[in-house]
Amino acid sequence: LFGAYAMKKYPAIARAVVLLDVAAADLANIGREPTLYNYGRLFRYGLTYQYLNIFFYWCSRIPGVRYLLRSLPFNYSAAWPYWNLHRDHLVHAMLRLLGYRWLPSWQTSPVQQFPPCPTLFVWGTAKPRSMTFHKPAFVEELEARTDGSRACAMDAGHWVMNDLDMFPDAPEYMKAGILKPGRPDELHAHMDEFLGDMQGKGVLQAPADCQGMQSAL
Repeated sequence: LFGAYAMKKYPAIARAVVLLDVAAADLANIGREPTLYNYGRLFRYGLTYQYLNIFFYWCSRIPGVRYLLRSLPFNYSAAWPYWNLHRDHLVHAMLRLLGYRWLPSWQTSPVQQFPPCPTLFVWGTAKPRSMTFHKPAFVEELEARTDGSRACAMDAGHWVMNDLDMFPDAPEYMKAGILKPGRPDELHAHMDEFLGDMQGKGVLQAPADCQGMQSAL
């Protein structure tokens, strides 16, 4: 999320980027003005799981309650980005009705393409549609670029980089869906191919010390 904000404000900050399972710059109001009308998609994610995470985030800030939450398998203090997204959207939308701004203009100003640099996007296809964090048009836009960008689907859940059974007691439908383990070897192959292509195009250049380390290995 914060890397996306940095790339919007400073487009030259990254020469290439890898996105894992999440590519929804519009939900972060990058390149668009948040309004009550375009809150719908974020609202659906809120109903699915984010509002509950936000509730427990604020509970985790209450003395005494936070110790009770430590027995849960999640760190709800890490849910702050969800609160940030919903707060920014709704506060900005309401203030704009009064002629004021909440979000900076550099964030909401239109952008022709985002990310602004060559991009590898890898996502899991085992998740339900309600938990898909990109639009089909984003994949089409990446594939249409001529800068080496590409999109790769994997038979995995949300955490495509992790092959662990993180929640053994979860329902089977979740284990076969959003919690389905990824395949790190396949992900690394996609990344190696993409980054190698970027080096071949001169977009990236491996530092000498990294080259020496690779030779030693």
